Amino acid sequence: MYVRELTEYEFTYFSSTHILKNYHQTSNYAKLMSKHGFTYEYIGLFDESDILIGASLILFKEVFKFATYGYAPKGLLMDYYNEDIIKNFTSLLRDYYLTKNVAFIRINPEISIGTINYDKEYIIDYNSNRKIINYLKNAGLIMSNNTTGFNSIIPKYNAIIKTSNYDLDKISKQHKNQILKGFRKGLELVKVDEDKLPIFYDFIKKKKNRPLSYYEDYYDCFSDNVDLFLVKINYDQYLINITKAYEEENLKNQQLYNALVRNNNQKHLVAKMESDKLLNEYKNELEEATNGSHDNKETYVAGAFVIRFDNRINIVISGFDKNYKNFAPNPFLHHEIIEYYKKDYKYIELNGITNNKNDKKYKGVNELKLGFKPEAFEFIGEFDIVINKFFYKVINLTKTIKKDLKK
Repeated sequence: MYVRELTEYEFTYFSSTHILKNYHQTSNYAKLMSKHGFTYEYIGLFDESDILIGASLILFKEVFKFATYGYAPKGLLMDYYNEDIIKNFTSLLRDYYLTKNVAFIRINPEISIGTINYDKEYIIDYNSNRKIINYLKNAGLIMSNNTTGFNSIIPKYNAIIKTSNYDLDKISKQHKNQILKGFRKGLELVKVDEDKLPIFYDFIKKKKNRPLSYYEDYYDCFSDNVDLFLVKINYDQYLINITKAYEEENLKNQQLYNALVRNNNQKHLVAKMESDKLLNEYKNELEEATNGSHDNKETYVAGAFVIRFDNRINIVISGFDKNYKNFAPNPFLHHEIIEYYKKDYKYIELNGITNNKNDKKYKGVNELKLGFKPEAFEFIGEFDIVINKFFYKVINLTKTIKKDLKK
């Protein structure tokens, strides 16, 4: 067996047909990262018959004059059930990059090793893929400990919706009520062009330490496979909906008043007070909707950046305007994206969750995603192919790779 650099065509043909194919292992992603401080190579593993049996995009970043690290995003692409291939590919990579001053190469293949039963204290049911961890360790790779929360480069725990199973009536009651509330308030999902990226960026700029230019480049590099969504308030529809809701509640309120006059008991009193409160909320909403409709206001309250790849939809990042939190725009955004794609794609990736039900820091993230009743998976995590032990330790001490790739 031997390794050599591949042409873009060779790599694309192999990666597009591999069982572990993903949008991180594409020339699009390579070109995106090349605009943000990385160089890259496509590397391939060939058998004795010169047949390509493994490949990967590897990104490189120089840390010191004689020390560079590599990162194979959701790679390497190879047969992980074949220990000989794992040992040969990783060993040959060590030899190949030793003369190129590469300290180590980090990999995080997209291999699920278990499903999370989040209804039962996050119990993980592991599958046969878990033995691959030992295969990698036996090949000399070092397993990263960055597996809790969102400390890894790509979250180790992921929530994925199988679109054929999705039904509004099957998700959490809270999510369903919030989504229906969003419809009542006139929310609607709109697919927009690149010129609306600054509006989207306002919703997510505090989530990641990335400039607007990063998402502009992302959009350009994945132009044929990217969709940008915004949620806007349709004030005309909002006015129609809230007028109807107000009229219905006003009639109910009058009936409750009459019942209270006839029989002044605690049950009627509580019901009348609850109706009064709701009626007051509707009055305020009626004023808001009337003003927005009259002024032809264009108000966006949430947005999402989406990549389409193969039979999957990946919600790369999303956010909402917290000033409109009472509109419940985030559950509405995700529900409408699922509905938008469910006929044409098999899976919707909601992305990272944690494996800790009591993780207060990410409680909101978990509740948002798990409320849609997805399947939750634990992936194999990060492993390092160490090439230069000294510089490997130095780079890890500086936490450079985490800063670069999380940024």
